[in-house]
Amino acid sequence: MASDGPRAATVLGMTIARNRIERLIGGGAMGRVFVCRTPEDRVVAVKLLRSSHAAMGDRLLDKRGALEKVRSPHVVEVYDVSVYNNVPFVVMELAEGGTLADLLKQGPLRTVDALGYAGEIAEGARAAWAQGVAHGDLRPHNVLLVQDHVKLVDFLLAPAVEGTTSVRGTPAYVAPELLVGTPPDALSDIYAFGSMLAECLTGRTPYQGSPGAVLQQQSADRPISFAAMMPGAPHFLVELVDRLLEKDRARRMKTWDEVIEGVERAKRGLSMKEVKPQLPDVELDIDTSFDDEHKTAEVHTSASAKDLMDSIDDEEPIIPAAAPAAPAAAASPWVHRAAAKPEQAPPSVLAPAPMPMSLEELELPELPPPAALDEAVAFDVDEAIDDQVLEDEATRVQPGITSAADALGDLLGDRSGAGQAKPKPKKP
Repeated sequence: MASDGPRAATVLGMTIARNRIERLIGGGAMGRVFVCRTPEDRVVAVKLLRSSHAAMGDRLLDKRGALEKVRSPHVVEVYDVSVYNNVPFVVMELAEGGTLADLLKQGPLRTVDALGYAGEIAEGARAAWAQGVAHGDLRPHNVLLVQDHVKLVDFLLAPAVEGTTSVRGTPAYVAPELLVGTPPDALSDIYAFGSMLAECLTGRTPYQGSPGAVLQQQSADRPISFAAMMPGAPHFLVELVDRLLEKDRARRMKTWDEVIEGVERAKRGLSMKEVKPQLPDVELDIDTSFDDEHKTAEVHTSASAKDLMDSIDDEEPIIPAAAPAAPAAAASPWVHRAAAKPEQAPPSVLAPAPMPMSLEELELPELPPPAALDEAVAFDVDEAIDDQVLEDEATRVQPGITSAADALGDLLGDRSGAGQAKPKPKKP
């Protein structure tokens, strides 16, 4: 709990426009924040501005109706804006917790966490802009973390930039157009959002140095690329942050809907990014994994294996007796032309013969010419048949047999033992 010493104790029990002060919870250059109890017995936070910032009260009063209409789980709700003893104050939802600035003191965030917070910040800013309210000073100090969720606070309370009279905001997050008098709007808040996202991812804002040096870099024509801030960043992050940090308003993301869509697209890209699986550590006790019966009596290390191989190399190689040479096989005509290479050694007996690839590539054996046939094989039909054989065959043909059926019948008749010849068929 913050304390302001004896002076803080004197305000306890006092009231701010009928809101009884219970304790002080924070303060800074802009004013003090108290936990108060309303006449309706509701616990609220009351921010009492310093008298030197009375001009801010005018802006708050002008936007009072719009501020009270903003409803979002990512925006601290405003209940009332008023003036007490010529000092403006804001009655709002009590949201105790640290800030995003406190978290960034520990270093950059994980990408998944940075995108998660970015999505909620954009949701809150969209709800406010739907009522026509621009934040004007979007930075980690104005982002509360309540139960690990975002709540935006201090709308319209941007202080004047040191050394200027019209520029309001924080130099590291000020959009270039604000330096030339353009009033804050959604596009200037989107630029500040891009600076804040880059800081969440890398631990630093895009532009560094004194306030004057940073403002000069903000007004330069050429924007910084997020790839230079975070070497090796995935393309979906570079594309998102570079579009948020465009100094040309025409090329920058123009609506909070577009910003939210870009953040969601980056989340999908992150979820699809390859992540090497981490295998669980398994402790294996070698001595207890096997019983004594299955344990080996001797284990050869790589060194002993090397010694064994060296000793084998030193000995004379044992050459087996040569096997009897296989008879030379006749050249096969069924050989692929590509396989017949004269410079290659003859294939082993056990090696399969190469197969032809297609019928066109076959080499068929050539038949010898007719003149090369063995003369002993040739014969003359007329000389090979004896004349007596022909004469004997001729005597078998009986007169009157005109067909094979007659001859067969005559033969069967003779075998029956009748002994009589059948009458000759009459001629027609």
